[in-house]
Amino acid sequence: MFETVENIDGATIYHGEIHNRIYLSEIDSEKIDAILPKMTELAKQRKYDKILSRVPENAIPHFESNGYMIEAKIPGLYNGKVTGYFLADYLNQNRHQCDKKQLKTIETVKTIAMAANKPNENPHMGIPKDYTVRKLGKNDFPPW
Repeated sequence: MFETVENIDGATIYHGEIHNRIYLSEIDSEKIDAILPKMTELAKQRKYDKILSRVPENAIPHFESNGYMIEAKIPGLYNGKVTGYFLADYLNQNRHQCDKKQLKTIETVKTIAMAANKPNENPHMGIPKDYTVRKLGKNDFPPW
């Protein structure tokens, strides 16, 4: 089984039976309202359980007004500056439910992520304070 990658109206969409869902990875913000019903129709045709979309912050109202729920927020996802969101629409409500073990795992991951993320510092976008960046010179390379 493989996932299909399609470009629908300028949007990059992955879908398939492996995850039984559609994943929107890229979209032109001007075409959001046109692509949402097309994704829903594709999901119904293929009997997928979920539509997952990765979008910038300014796209949230379009998705929420169509029944999508925020599942994750990633500061700096777009070029290290714009917050990105993962929003989901569940066509099968059973898929949206978690058992106690899954909920405990989610809470553990959240706790670890919060502990690792220091205030006023994005760990993904900078270098550690004890590192320096400099231009390499000839003496930095071993002689051959």
